[in-house]
Amino acid sequence: MRRIRRPICWHVALAGLFWTAFIGASDDSFPADPMHKGRIKLNAITCFVSSRFRSTKEHFRATLLWLLTGWLVLASGNFASAVVWRDDLTDAEVQELARQGQFAGVGTVSGGGTGSAIAPGWVLTARHVVGNGSRVTFRLDGQTYAGTSVSQAGSDVALIRLDANQQLPTSTPFIVPNPGHNPVNQLVWKVGWGQYSSVANSQISRGPSGENARAGTNVINSIQNTSAGSSLVFNNSNMGVNSTPFEVSTAPGDSGGPMMYQHQNQWFIAGVTTGAESGVGFTDANVAGVYDWIVSQTGDIFTPQAAPTQIFWDGDSATPGVQTGPGSWSNQRPSFTAVGGAIDGFNFTWENDATATAVFGTANSGASLITVDSAIRFAGIRFAPNTSTGPFQILAGSGTLEAAAGGATIEAQKFARVGAALVGNQTITKTGAADLLINGDNSAFDGQFVIQEGTAIFDNAASFGTGGFLPTTKTTVADGATLQLRGTGLSASEHLHISGSGIDNKGAIYVSAGNHELTERISLQADATIRVDAGRSLTIGGDQGRFYNPGGQSNTLTQIGTGVAVYDKISNITGLAVVNGIAAGSGGINGFVTLTSGAELRPGDSATNTAIGTFTTDDFTIDSTSLLTIDFDPMAGLIDSLNVTGSVNLAGLLRLNLLSAPTPQSSFLFVNNDGSDTVIGQFSNLNRITGSFGGQSYDFAIRYSAGTGNDIAIAAVPEPTTWVALSLAGLAIGYRRRRQCMTRPMVS
Repeated sequence: MRRIRRPICWHVALAGLFWTAFIGASDDSFPADPMHKGRIKLNAITCFVSSRFRSTKEHFRATLLWLLTGWLVLASGNFASAVVWRDDLTDAEVQELARQGQFAGVGTVSGGGTGSAIAPGWVLTARHVVGNGSRVTFRLDGQTYAGTSVSQAGSDVALIRLDANQQLPTSTPFIVPNPGHNPVNQLVWKVGWGQYSSVANSQISRGPSGENARAGTNVINSIQNTSAGSSLVFNNSNMGVNSTPFEVSTAPGDSGGPMMYQHQNQWFIAGVTTGAESGVGFTDANVAGVYDWIVSQTGDIFTPQAAPTQIFWDGDSATPGVQTGPGSWSNQRPSFTAVGGAIDGFNFTWENDATATAVFGTANSGASLITVDSAIRFAGIRFAPNTSTGPFQILAGSGTLEAAAGGATIEAQKFARVGAALVGNQTITKTGAADLLINGDNSAFDGQFVIQEGTAIFDNAASFGTGGFLPTTKTTVADGATLQLRGTGLSASEHLHISGSGIDNKGAIYVSAGNHELTERISLQADATIRVDAGRSLTIGGDQGRFYNPGGQSNTLTQIGTGVAVYDKISNITGLAVVNGIAAGSGGINGFVTLTSGAELRPGDSATNTAIGTFTTDDFTIDSTSLLTIDFDPMAGLIDSLNVTGSVNLAGLLRLNLLSAPTPQSSFLFVNNDGSDTVIGQFSNLNRITGSFGGQSYDFAIRYSAGTGNDIAIAAVPEPTTWVALSLAGLAIGYRRRRQCMTRPMVS
């Protein structure tokens, strides 16, 4: 008998089910050419098995062999992981990230893929999604546009040529293909409408594709030639130590979606989502590798959107418009937004090589605290251009701020603070009329501060930088600007150049709080003013602290305020005018000193303690409202000294601070007038002054022609009882002399 052949369609049907369940669902994750080869392999194996095995048992074995072989092909092919986002992110967050303005041209492609608008008549996608010469549709913002696919062998990049009557609106944010910028080791954005899941659920359940766009970041590791052609290889471990804060990989349905790359604040499509390759990792087709082909097909020389000159801090990049709020300033977060023009609403991750100004504050944003968490390089920072916003504070985090090559500006239109660490050797210029507090640990800053406008406030020495007498590390205060010192007190070795009377007559240097010391040289670039408020002090001393005039200049210093300024070194300037303030110290001025409007000079004193010392000046003038305070210790034989090498003009009050009780008739010089200049005028005390010690008052005579005839001294005046005793003694002596004369025999 002839053996009847049993039908074999059942195991073919089972194979079809396998194809649908395991391959069809992931079809869009495979490049076109390798997948086509995989299908050929599987079809060949099916035919071979069906022709060799006849019995039912053989059919069963054949089917198992078919499935096993198919699995091996898949294991060696380009299987895309279902991982989408990090476990510490939420679905809401990755959806919000996809709402950034630069992603608004990303839509869905028929067949279950994603595409990007690159021109009114063109869409960029993947070849394995649309093939070549097929009729396909692109859906964006609820509208469907029809066209024909165009692709070439050797790459998974494809185009959709939209029909002439199906052109995209010109308002669409077109992102151009990457012409050749190198994205290796750079942050990139992945956008897609595919299946979605967190890492934990990626092998359990994934949401369906086509519902919403989702986005996240990754980093390009390398460019390699793979079965899909030139490919961009990126991280496949979303939770690794080098993963980005918003790291994602791709899933089925993302194929054809863009890998966007920000280069010098311009957006490009660097890659097209392909899938994964065994032994390589996640890959995207490299757009730059086929850029010339894209241009030849579209006839377009693509021009990227113009880079913004300023980008605005955005506390919530997922919400349209610039929002207030805290956040992290880093190279991996989209914390800035463009306002106005064709790129209005585009979000930007800070890019160190770009030159845009970082703006903090707009009409609809309030106070914000921002931490610096990357090595940020900047050309400009502007605070609160609208006075209704702010204040903004940039605080220390894990990163630093560095001025770009050629220097940077920080503009304050409302009070702001930079507490992050400043580094580098480029000049930072403060502009804007409002106050700027600079109080970070800037000990690694070797550059120059220039206070061009407004007030820059410092409250610790490290904020100045490395210091020292170097032209590249100095702080310059321009005419009309102010350097303000506050806090409990600092001791800084910062070289300063100052000019003018400061903003609102506050002084080029203004001490508003604390007791401060400047221990490096201060150059008067023009006539300048310092101000020290009541109860505060500024000491110019240490090893090198003094004022000086640049060569050939004759500038003067004015001291205002009712606080204390101590001059512990000789300052080589034309003169010092003290107006309603206290000057002290054991240094002096190689020029004139004038005391007016209630000013006081305390030779030898420090900011907080009484001490005996010498203050040197050229011409010395004291008006009728001012005073000279002299410390005098008769028991130790010590007294303050005012050494004058020019003229002496007196009208004010002399005050004596006794440190011990005087001895009768003790006399001490306290004005040592060099040369032959005469003393003009007298103290308002005239010829007598009283000092107190231990509850007892002592009188002293003032002698204006002591020493070499033009010096000034004080001499103790005996107490009244002493005067009586001396008088009685004198009378007794006279009486004895008269008696002797009366009893002396007369000589004829």
